[in-house]
Amino acid sequence: MPEPDDRLDDRLRTALRSLDDTARRRIRPPGADTVPPAARRRRGTLLAAGAAVALVIAGGATAGWRFARPVPAGAPPCATAEGAVFLPVDGPDADLRARVGTILNDSPAVQSAYFETRDEAWERFKRQFTDAPDLVAATKPSSLPESWRFVVRCAVDYSSVEAQLNAVPGVQVVREPSAPVRSGRGG
Repeated sequence: MPEPDDRLDDRLRTALRSLDDTARRRIRPPGADTVPPAARRRRGTLLAAGAAVALVIAGGATAGWRFARPVPAGAPPCATAEGAVFLPVDGPDADLRARVGTILNDSPAVQSAYFETRDEAWERFKRQFTDAPDLVAATKPSSLPESWRFVVRCAVDYSSVEAQLNAVPGVQVVREPSAPVRSGRGG
């Protein structure tokens, strides 16, 4: 004698098969059985080819947009660019420091920015000129300015960030030569 669970399973299987058959009949258009298999394969191939062509066109449009932007001579379209904003040596005020930090942190073109204190600048200066001990000995830590260091995501956007920073009186903006990118600490 079948268990009650077996009867329920049989009824569920039968009901699901019936629903599946009904769905298949409704999905297939009338006369689909009369279309020869070769024609169905050809239609599938044409649909796949059309989808591939659409992807190529969409990709070409995207690539065309990327390369339509003007690129400075010698710079790849989206290589990063580094810069520094030097504050006055005679002791910049907190407002000037904060104003430059706000410009850098609010700019969508800036990938990272960090503030470098006079002591950090001195340590970097000593590392940079280890092979010139006379220069290091002749330089006073107080002669090095505080600065904001920043990385622009795309070299073509550097000039717009530079223009915003040059509008701040009392600072000097310098584009750094290509160097390893330092991760920012925010500001």
